[in-house]
Formats: sequence, C-alpha cells, structure tokens
Amino acid sequence: MPQTDDHSPLTLIRDKEQELSRRIRAARREAETIVAQAQQRATAIRCEAEHDGLRAAEAYYRQELAQAEHMAAGIEAAGHTQARLLQQAGGCVSGRSVQAIIAFVLPE
Repeated sequence: MPQTDDHSPLTLIRDKEQELSRRIRAARREAETIVAQAQQRATAIRCEAEHDGLRAAEAYYRQELAQAEHMAAGIEAAGHTQARLLQQAGGCVSGRSVQAIIAFVLPE
C-alpha cells in the first residue's frame, strides 16, 4: 500500500531539493548581477583611464613642443649673433685686406 503521508522521506527529499534549487537559482542571479555590475565598472574605469592618459599625453606633448620651440629660438638667435659677428669680423678683415692691396699696388 503506497504511503500518502506528506512527511514521507521521498516527499521531504523532493521538497528539500526544490528549496535548494530555488536558492541556487537566486544565488546564480545575484552572482550574474554582481558580475554585470563589475563589468560595467571595469569598462567605466578603462574609459576614464584612457581619457586621462590621452589628456596627460597631450599636455606632455604641448610641454615638450614648447620646450623644443624655445630651444630652436635660442639656436636661431645664436646663429644670427654669430653671423653678425662674422660679418663684422669679415668686414674688418676685408677692409684691412683692401688697404694692404692698395698699399702694395700704390706704394707711397
């Protein structure tokens, strides 16, 4: 004769399995939610880091470019100064050379 008692061992086992199954599904949903939130946060952090990196790289580029332009201006100014000094020195030498040639050609 089959047992109709609701507290039979098989019924208790089946009830326990259903309860555990519900708990596992709830835990899985919670874990999936946590993972999805973590992925969203990781994406946000990565985007923020990329943005910060680009901003820092642009600032570094501008700083180095300004420094290079300053150095180039200094080199250019030094070149102009040296050219002017060479012209002045060359003018003195040329003038003395012309005087020496005239003195040699037209002795006094």
